[in-house]
Parts: sequence; structure tokens; C-alpha cells
Amino acid sequence: MIHRGELRTCGSHLGAAVNKAGQEIRTRATPRLRRTVLVLAAVFLLDLFYAGQGLWSLFIAFLGATILVAGAVWAAARGAGAWARSRFMRAGMYLALGAATVGTMRFHAVTARSRAEQVIAACKAYKVQHGVFPDRLEDLVPGQLSTVPRAKYAFLWGNFTYWNWSSGPEQPQHVLMYVALPPFGRRLYHLEEGRWSTMD
Repeated sequence: MIHRGELRTCGSHLGAAVNKAGQEIRTRATPRLRRTVLVLAAVFLLDLFYAGQGLWSLFIAFLGATILVAGAVWAAARGAGAWARSRFMRAGMYLALGAATVGTMRFHAVTARSRAEQVIAACKAYKVQHGVFPDRLEDLVPGQLSTVPRAKYAFLWGNFTYWNWSSGPEQPQHVLMYVALPPFGRRLYHLEEGRWSTMD
């Protein structure tokens, strides 16, 4: 026959074991959360501000959040609450990466279009003054622009491209281009025709 004191002793040992296991899980989970933050921050910076894209970040955010939510549900069903919470927290980090990526892509798009309109207006002002569009964007400085702006805050594909050629003796062509979604998705403005077009 088991005495009440023995039951209390067993219960205290079991509680201590559970607490110890929970502490070990939390100890192992904390470095994992830190690594997740560092890795996702590196992905965000490289993809959005070096390459100027965003597609890789969105893919990683979707895939990581899906896998971690499924793992968290599985852990919760097995009674591993600490593991479930850790995976839910990491899934939230992946979702935050996705939200930050969408916001930054939108920021890049708005910035590039706004600065393109600024350069286009400067080119038109140059033509009013000189009778022709500039041969180079640098010709706009300092008369129309203090400096030629970047299209967006990205190391790769962050500058405007300006094409100047002639398709005939009296048919000059001046085109301003920037990359909306690298490496394709190029937006072009034809100065002579006054219209936008897209090149994939």
C-alpha cells in the first residue's frame, strides 16, 4: 500500500522533472530564436537592399511560416507546449519578414516612380531651354537637377538607365528606364512619345 507521504514525494520528483525538462527546452529554444532573427534579417537586407528584389524573401517567409505553424500544431497536440510556443514565435518572425518585404517592395516602387517623374520633368525642362532632350542624364546637372537621383535604395539595379539613339535622320529616341522587379520587369518612359511601356 502506497502512503500519502510517498505520493507527495513522487509528485514533487515528477514536478521537478517536468520543470527541468521545460527549462532545458527553453534554454535550447532561446538561441534558436536568436538565430532565426539574425538569418531572417540577413535575408531581408540582401534581398531587398542589395538585390532590390523581394521574391526570395516572400518565398522564404511563406515556406518557413507554413512549416513552423504545422510543427507547432503537432507539438501542441503531443503536449509539448514549450516547443509549440517556440515554433509559433518563429512562425511569427517569418510572417513579419513577409510583411516587411511587401512594405519595402511597395516603398521601392513608389520611390522609383516618383524619382522617374522628377527626371522626366527635368528632361522636358532641358528641351524647353535647349531645343533637344539631353544626351546624358548628367547634362541635367546643375541646370535642372542638383544631382541625378537613384531610382531606389538598392545596390543592384538601383540606378536609372538612359538610352539615346536615332532610328532615322530626324527620329531621335530618348528613353528613361528603371528595373521595377529585378532582373526583369523594366519600366521605360519614351520621352519623344510621352508614354510608359514595360519590358520583361
